Amino acid sequence: GVCSSDQCPSRCGEDCGDSLCTVMVTVKLYCGHEQTLRCFESGDLLRVECNAKCNKELECGDLCPGSCGECIQGKKHVSCKRRCDNPLTCGHPCKERCHKPRICPPCRKGCINKCPHTQCGFACGEKCVPCVERCIWVCRHSRCKRRCYEPCDKERCNYDCEKLLPCRHQCMGLCGEPCPMVCKICSPEDENFDVFFGTEDEDDARFLTLVDCGHIFEVTGLDQWMDVQLGGRENTGRIQLPFCPKCNEPIRKNLRYGKIVKAALNDLEEVKMKIIDNM
Repeated sequence: GVCSSDQCPSRCGEDCGDSLCTVMVTVKLYCGHEQTLRCFESGDLLRVECNAKCNKELECGDLCPGSCGECIQGKKHVSCKRRCDNPLTCGHPCKERCHKPRICPPCRKGCINKCPHTQCGFACGEKCVPCVERCIWVCRHSRCKRRCYEPCDKERCNYDCEKLLPCRHQCMGLCGEPCPMVCKICSPEDENFDVFFGTEDEDDARFLTLVDCGHIFEVTGLDQWMDVQLGGRENTGRIQLPFCPKCNEPIRKNLRYGKIVKAALNDLEEVKMKIIDNM
């Protein structure tokens, strides 16, 4: 064919013969984008796939990762390749590819729900079998009369713990709760006594250990924090487990908050079933 490049070794207008000219030329495609090709490829531009980035906004809100040619000039976009990573109701991030506006599929990780009697053996997104054993929350003043999976009916006990710490000083916790293994007399500068809620310096301050993460808090401040979370859930309808105010670890194991925790777990089970039914 006749080469149109001024870099072709043949004279202008001369037939290049059967050899394919590989000089790079810039042409304008039918979609309007310019693209650099080897000269011999520019003879039939309908066969040339535009490699300009599409960058159109997809239904999910992300930019299309395809090219103009792959997307047929915007007529059919390639799928979003970003990982979803949205938090699921169980707290795990969604590992599927971006799928908005469709809801996230059930979580495939092993379920981490467990109680003193058993541990769930299903996938996280499957319905847990409720434990019907008697709740173990008891202290010398009262006990919970509900089944293990039901929100506790025992009131929070605010009597001082009478146990002694290894240092032989009295525990700074409350009756029936896990003892915080720190002593304000032996270690007054311990970081657990730093002001967080504003009630740590009071003479009668009592402390509680969150079993899930190990953080220690002054009890009246933590009680208020938990009750605020409960109020927020009731007002907004948002379903999630209460969480540690320092590290955001979900609170599951402290029976002092069994009414809040178990109500949230039961609500999450209902959400699981709705997701499964809609798949």
